[in-house]
Amino acid sequence: MKRRSGSFSTWIIIAACVLVVIGAAVILARRGGAAAREQSKEVEETIAFLGDLEKGDPQDVRDALSSRKKNQRLAEREQNRQALIDGTIDVWSLFTDYAIIGDSRAEGFIDYGFLSEDRVLAVKGEGIDNTEAWIPKLQALNPSVIFIVYGTNDMGNGVGAGWDGYKEHCRPHLQALKQAFPNADIYFNSIMPVYDPAYSKNGVWAEIDLYNGVLRDLCAEEDIYFIDTNEVAAQNMGMYMEDGIHFISDFYEIWARNMWLQVYDMSYTEEDAAAGNEKETFLDGLTETGGTEDGQTGTETENTWAANADDAGL
Repeated sequence: MKRRSGSFSTWIIIAACVLVVIGAAVILARRGGAAAREQSKEVEETIAFLGDLEKGDPQDVRDALSSRKKNQRLAEREQNRQALIDGTIDVWSLFTDYAIIGDSRAEGFIDYGFLSEDRVLAVKGEGIDNTEAWIPKLQALNPSVIFIVYGTNDMGNGVGAGWDGYKEHCRPHLQALKQAFPNADIYFNSIMPVYDPAYSKNGVWAEIDLYNGVLRDLCAEEDIYFIDTNEVAAQNMGMYMEDGIHFISDFYEIWARNMWLQVYDMSYTEEDAAAGNEKETFLDGLTETGGTEDGQTGTETENTWAANADDAGL
């Protein structure tokens, strides 16, 4: 019975994909021209690909679809990367086949209305120990890209008994995520700086660089990408809220651009270098566009949100 159910699910996936490509074929046939013929060829190849999938095991189907999505994403990489640098693309349009797991800093993507709560799995006060709890929902999404925004609460709560123990504390959680999503690209955002008044209340914030150092090493060892957010946060101190931890809404677009530019930079290959494709720094164009001179205030709504976040955890 279990096998039968899996096969039925596979048929549903394939049938939906077939309907999409058939619809695309009809539109292309109406347009005509060389571009239409080229895309029509892609449609035919996709139909053949789906026909081969029909014969496979449900898990093999999911893996094959994930692999195909990854290849398509890589093909779009350079075009989107350059468009981000040029400022000719809406960064939020890049958030399609993704998921974010994190704490209240990540929750701002939802609270300010930038991204959907269906794909931003963030809760105030959470940390790396909550990773596995999100796996079932992540499996339903089956994202090609997973962003992690943890560490601030872990530092404040002494998880791992300090920076020197944090690396091994995080390792099994990241391994579980990798095992559940072998075809996804996983990106761990570095822990962004904390400023006064929060900074002076807990000496642990002086160790953020040490924590990020062990996280960077861990990501390299586990084949997970590490996104450095420290410089972009430091360049935009005026976008911190009055608590010294959270951010006003204007920072989130800068953060999002930083994430995607680093995603594209990290997929820069030896083939790119051989072809003479120039690799520009991910910080190009990421400058402060708002905030206040003292770097400690936001709107009344934002400050209320930050106060609530402090009450429930970071």
